[in-house]
Amino acid sequence: MKLISVFFKFIVFILSVFSLNGSYGNIFQVRSLRELEKDLVQVDDSTLIVFDVDEVLITTEDHAFHQYANEALGKYVQKLAGMSTSNHKQEELEKVMSLALVSPKRVLIEEVAPAFIRDLQQKGAKAIALTSFPTGKFGLIPSVESWRVEHLQSLDIDFSKAFPEVRYDTFTDMALAGKKPPVYKNGVLFSKGYTKGEVLSTFFKKNNFYPKKVIFIDDLRENLENVKEELYKLGIEFVGVQYLGADSYFKEVNEQILHYQFTHLLQNKEWLSDAEVSQKLAKF
Repeated sequence: MKLISVFFKFIVFILSVFSLNGSYGNIFQVRSLRELEKDLVQVDDSTLIVFDVDEVLITTEDHAFHQYANEALGKYVQKLAGMSTSNHKQEELEKVMSLALVSPKRVLIEEVAPAFIRDLQQKGAKAIALTSFPTGKFGLIPSVESWRVEHLQSLDIDFSKAFPEVRYDTFTDMALAGKKPPVYKNGVLFSKGYTKGEVLSTFFKKNNFYPKKVIFIDDLRENLENVKEELYKLGIEFVGVQYLGADSYFKEVNEQILHYQFTHLLQNKEWLSDAEVSQKLAKF
Protein backbone atom coordinates (compact mmCIF):
# COMPACT_ATOMS: atom_id res chain seq x y z
CA MET A 1 0.00 0.00 0.00
CA LYS A 2 2.54 2.55 -1.17
CA LEU A 3 -0.09 5.20 -1.73
CA ILE A 4 -1.15 5.08 1.89
CA SER A 5 2.52 5.46 2.77
CA VAL A 6 2.69 8.61 0.61
CA PHE A 7 -0.25 10.11 2.44
CA PHE A 8 1.16 9.10 5.80
CA LYS A 9 4.38 10.95 4.91
CA PHE A 10 2.33 13.96 3.94
CA ILE A 11 0.43 13.93 7.23
CA VAL A 12 3.73 13.68 9.12
CA PHE A 13 5.12 16.68 7.21
CA ILE A 14 2.05 18.85 7.60
CA LEU A 15 1.19 18.01 11.17
CA SER A 16 4.73 18.83 12.10
CA VAL A 17 4.52 22.17 10.69
CA PHE A 18 2.48 23.16 13.22
CA SER A 19 -4.34 33.71 32.43
CA LEU A 20 -1.91 32.01 32.05
CA ASN A 21 1.41 33.35 33.28
CA GLY A 22 1.10 30.63 35.93
CA SER A 23 4.25 29.03 37.27
CA TYR A 24 5.07 25.30 37.24
CA GLY A 25 8.38 24.94 39.05
CA ASN A 26 11.02 25.89 36.52
CA ILE A 27 8.55 25.80 33.63
CA PHE A 28 6.43 28.92 33.25
CA GLN A 29 4.14 30.43 30.65
CA VAL A 30 4.34 33.64 28.63
CA ARG A 31 2.33 35.20 25.85
CA SER A 32 5.08 37.47 24.56
CA LEU A 33 8.84 37.28 24.21
CA ARG A 34 8.98 40.69 25.87
CA GLU A 35 8.00 39.01 29.14
CA LEU A 36 11.39 37.30 29.08
CA GLU A 37 13.53 40.41 28.68
CA LYS A 38 14.11 40.94 32.39
CA ASP A 39 15.17 37.29 32.79
CA LEU A 40 17.70 37.52 29.96
CA VAL A 41 19.52 40.70 30.94
CA GLN A 42 22.61 38.87 32.19
CA VAL A 43 22.89 35.99 29.72
CA ASP A 44 26.35 35.19 28.37
CA ASP A 45 28.19 32.43 26.52
CA SER A 46 27.49 29.97 29.35
CA THR A 47 23.79 30.12 28.50
CA LEU A 48 22.13 28.43 25.53
CA ILE A 49 18.71 29.71 24.47
CA VAL A 50 16.75 27.19 22.44
CA PHE A 51 13.68 28.20 20.42
CA ASP A 52 10.99 26.01 18.97
CA VAL A 53 9.96 27.36 15.56
CA ASP A 54 6.30 26.73 14.73
CA GLU A 55 3.87 28.47 17.09
CA VAL A 56 6.79 30.16 18.88
CA LEU A 57 8.56 32.21 16.21
CA ILE A 58 6.33 31.74 13.18
CA THR A 59 2.83 30.55 12.38
CA THR A 60 0.54 30.23 9.38
CA GLU A 61 -2.55 32.29 8.72
CA ASP A 62 -4.31 29.20 7.31
CA HIS A 63 -5.94 27.13 10.03
CA ALA A 64 -5.27 23.74 8.37
CA PHE A 65 -1.70 23.78 9.68
CA HIS A 66 -2.33 24.47 13.35
CA GLN A 67 -2.22 21.55 15.75
CA TYR A 68 -5.87 21.88 16.73
CA ALA A 69 -6.76 21.00 13.10
CA ASN A 70 -4.63 17.84 13.03
CA GLU A 71 -7.52 15.44 13.43
CA ALA A 72 -9.66 17.03 10.73
CA LEU A 73 -6.72 17.31 8.35
CA GLY A 74 -5.58 13.76 8.97
CA LYS A 75 -9.02 12.28 8.35
CA TYR A 76 -9.45 14.21 5.14
CA VAL A 77 -6.03 13.36 3.73
CA GLN A 78 -6.51 9.67 4.52
CA LYS A 79 -9.71 9.67 2.47
CA LEU A 80 -7.65 10.68 -0.55
CA ALA A 81 -5.65 7.45 -0.35
CA GLY A 82 -8.10 5.69 -2.63
CA MET A 83 -7.58 8.09 -5.51
CA SER A 84 -4.79 6.24 -7.28
CA THR A 85 -2.80 3.02 -7.24
CA SER A 86 -0.03 3.52 -9.82
CA ASN A 87 3.49 4.45 -8.72
CA HIS A 88 3.59 7.31 -11.22
CA LYS A 89 0.43 8.86 -9.85
CA GLN A 90 1.68 8.39 -6.31
CA GLU A 91 4.83 10.35 -7.14
CA GLU A 92 2.84 13.11 -8.79
CA LEU A 93 0.50 13.24 -5.82
CA GLU A 94 3.43 13.69 -3.43
CA LYS A 95 4.69 16.56 -5.56
CA VAL A 96 1.32 18.25 -5.34
CA MET A 97 1.14 17.69 -1.61
CA SER A 98 4.57 19.24 -1.12
CA LEU A 99 3.00 22.48 -2.35
CA ALA A 100 0.85 22.45 0.76
CA LEU A 101 4.03 22.63 2.80
CA VAL A 102 5.71 25.55 1.06
CA SER A 103 2.81 27.59 -0.34
CA PRO A 104 0.82 28.75 2.73
CA LYS A 105 1.99 32.08 4.06
CA ARG A 106 3.97 31.86 7.30
CA VAL A 107 4.37 34.97 9.39
CA LEU A 108 6.21 36.12 12.48
CA ILE A 109 4.03 35.78 15.56
CA GLU A 110 5.82 38.80 17.01
CA GLU A 111 7.58 41.36 14.85
CA VAL A 112 10.15 41.80 17.62
CA ALA A 113 11.37 38.20 17.37
CA PRO A 114 14.35 38.79 15.02
CA ALA A 115 15.60 41.75 17.08
CA PHE A 116 15.01 39.78 20.29
CA ILE A 117 17.25 36.96 19.03
CA ARG A 118 19.91 39.34 17.71
CA ASP A 119 20.04 41.06 21.09
CA LEU A 120 20.75 37.72 22.79
CA GLN A 121 23.48 36.99 20.25
CA GLN A 122 25.05 40.40 20.79
CA LYS A 123 25.19 39.70 24.53
CA GLY A 124 27.28 36.64 23.76
CA ALA A 125 24.63 33.99 24.38
CA LYS A 126 24.27 31.13 21.95
CA ALA A 127 20.80 30.77 20.40
CA ILE A 128 19.62 27.83 18.30
CA ALA A 129 16.31 26.38 17.14
CA LEU A 130 14.97 22.92 17.92
CA THR A 131 12.05 21.85 15.74
CA SER A 132 10.17 18.62 15.16
CA PHE A 133 10.05 19.50 11.46
CA PRO A 134 10.99 16.63 9.09
CA THR A 135 14.06 16.46 6.86
CA GLY A 136 15.08 15.18 3.46
CA LYS A 137 13.41 15.27 0.07
CA PHE A 138 9.65 15.57 -0.17
CA GLY A 139 7.90 16.00 -3.50
CA LEU A 140 9.17 19.16 -5.14
CA ILE A 141 11.34 20.08 -2.14
CA PRO A 142 14.91 18.74 -2.52
CA SER A 143 15.76 19.37 1.15
CA VAL A 144 13.11 20.28 3.68
CA GLU A 145 15.73 21.30 6.23
CA SER A 146 17.34 23.71 3.75
CA TRP A 147 13.94 25.19 2.96
CA ARG A 148 13.20 25.70 6.64
CA VAL A 149 16.55 27.40 7.37
CA GLU A 150 16.24 29.64 4.31
CA HIS A 151 12.70 30.61 5.22
CA LEU A 152 13.77 31.64 8.71
CA GLN A 153 16.63 33.66 7.27
CA SER A 154 14.17 35.39 4.91
CA LEU A 155 12.41 36.59 8.07
CA ASP A 156 15.73 37.89 9.43
CA ILE A 157 16.17 35.00 11.87
CA ASP A 158 19.63 33.42 11.66
CA PHE A 159 20.80 30.82 14.17
CA SER A 160 24.01 29.87 12.33
CA LYS A 161 26.12 32.18 14.51
CA ALA A 162 25.82 29.89 17.54
CA PHE A 163 28.13 27.18 16.18
CA PRO A 164 29.72 28.55 13.00
CA GLU A 165 32.16 25.65 12.89
CA VAL A 166 29.26 23.18 12.60
CA ARG A 167 27.25 23.85 9.47
CA TYR A 168 25.68 20.45 8.95
CA ASP A 169 25.60 17.21 10.89
CA THR A 170 23.53 14.03 10.74
CA PHE A 171 23.05 12.07 13.96
CA THR A 172 23.35 8.62 12.40
CA ASP A 173 24.41 6.97 15.67
CA MET A 174 20.97 7.51 17.19
CA ALA A 175 18.96 6.59 14.08
CA LEU A 176 16.13 4.13 14.66
CA ALA A 177 14.87 1.56 12.17
CA GLY A 178 12.45 3.13 9.71
CA LYS A 179 13.26 6.68 10.81
CA LYS A 180 15.58 9.29 9.39
CA PRO A 181 18.27 10.43 11.84
CA PRO A 182 18.03 13.88 13.42
CA VAL A 183 19.85 16.64 11.55
CA TYR A 184 21.60 19.86 12.52
CA LYS A 185 21.81 22.57 9.86
CA ASN A 186 22.98 26.15 10.32
CA GLY A 187 21.81 26.49 13.91
CA VAL A 188 18.61 24.47 13.59
CA LEU A 189 18.15 21.00 15.09
CA PHE A 190 15.55 18.80 13.39
CA SER A 191 14.15 16.16 15.72
CA LYS A 192 11.24 14.55 13.82
CA GLY A 193 10.67 11.02 15.14
CA TYR A 194 12.69 11.57 18.33
CA THR A 195 12.14 13.50 21.54
CA LYS A 196 13.60 16.96 21.60
CA GLY A 197 15.38 16.12 24.83
CA GLU A 198 17.35 13.21 23.40
CA VAL A 199 18.28 15.17 20.27
CA LEU A 200 19.54 18.16 22.24
CA SER A 201 21.46 15.89 24.62
CA THR A 202 23.08 14.08 21.70
CA PHE A 203 24.05 17.39 20.13
CA PHE A 204 25.85 18.39 23.32
CA LYS A 205 27.73 15.10 23.50
CA LYS A 206 28.72 15.12 19.82
CA ASN A 207 30.15 18.61 20.10
CA ASN A 208 31.54 18.32 23.63
CA PHE A 209 29.54 21.41 24.51
CA TYR A 210 27.85 21.61 27.89
CA PRO A 211 26.30 25.00 28.74
CA LYS A 212 25.78 26.00 32.34
CA LYS A 213 22.13 26.82 31.65
CA VAL A 214 19.59 26.09 28.92
CA ILE A 215 16.52 28.26 28.43
CA PHE A 216 14.09 26.38 26.20
CA ILE A 217 11.04 28.08 24.67
CA ASP A 218 8.36 25.79 23.21
CA ASP A 219 4.59 25.85 22.89
CA LEU A 220 4.12 22.22 23.99
CA ARG A 221 4.48 21.20 27.61
CA GLU A 222 5.60 17.64 26.76
CA ASN A 223 8.60 18.97 24.85
CA LEU A 224 9.60 21.11 27.79
CA GLU A 225 9.30 18.17 30.14
CA ASN A 226 11.44 15.75 28.13
CA VAL A 227 14.16 18.35 27.58
CA LYS A 228 14.12 19.07 31.30
CA GLU A 229 14.52 15.35 32.04
CA GLU A 230 17.47 14.90 29.67
CA LEU A 231 19.31 17.98 30.89
CA TYR A 232 18.88 16.85 34.49
CA LYS A 233 20.90 13.75 33.59
CA LEU A 234 23.68 16.00 32.31
CA GLY A 235 23.62 18.30 35.34
CA ILE A 236 22.63 21.31 33.22
CA GLU A 237 20.40 23.98 34.74
CA PHE A 238 17.09 24.18 32.90
CA VAL A 239 14.51 26.92 32.52
CA GLY A 240 11.42 26.02 30.48
CA VAL A 241 9.13 28.58 28.90
CA GLN A 242 5.78 27.52 27.47
CA TYR A 243 4.96 30.11 24.82
CA LEU A 244 1.27 30.86 24.24
CA GLY A 245 1.58 33.85 21.94
CA ALA A 246 0.28 32.00 18.87
CA ASP A 247 -3.11 31.39 20.47
CA SER A 248 -4.53 34.51 18.85
CA TYR A 249 -4.14 32.82 15.45
CA PHE A 250 -6.15 29.76 16.49
CA LYS A 251 -9.78 29.43 15.46
CA GLU A 252 -12.46 26.81 15.05
CA VAL A 253 -11.76 24.26 12.34
CA ASN A 254 -13.79 24.95 9.21
CA GLU A 255 -13.89 21.63 7.37
CA GLN A 256 -15.63 23.20 4.39
CA ILE A 257 -12.62 25.45 3.82
CA LEU A 258 -10.25 22.56 4.44
CA HIS A 259 -12.05 20.37 1.90
CA TYR A 260 -12.06 23.13 -0.71
CA GLN A 261 -8.36 23.89 -0.24
CA PHE A 262 -7.14 20.34 -0.75
CA THR A 263 -9.59 19.52 -3.54
CA HIS A 264 -8.44 22.64 -5.38
CA LEU A 265 -4.80 21.78 -4.67
CA LEU A 266 -5.13 18.31 -6.18
CA GLN A 267 -7.02 19.54 -9.22
CA ASN A 268 -5.08 22.73 -9.94
CA LYS A 269 -1.69 22.34 -8.20
CA GLU A 270 -2.36 25.65 -6.44
CA TRP A 271 -2.82 26.44 -2.77
CA LEU A 272 -5.60 28.85 -1.81
CA SER A 273 -5.49 30.66 1.52
CA ASP A 274 -8.36 30.67 4.00
CA ALA A 275 -9.25 34.18 2.88
CA GLU A 276 -9.28 33.23 -0.80
CA VAL A 277 -11.47 30.20 -0.15
CA SER A 278 -13.85 32.21 2.02
CA GLN A 279 -14.32 34.69 -0.83
CA LYS A 280 -15.06 31.90 -3.30
CA LEU A 281 -17.52 30.18 -0.97
CA ALA A 282 -19.31 33.50 -0.33
CA LYS A 283 -20.22 33.64 -4.01
CA PHE A 284 -22.19 30.40 -3.84
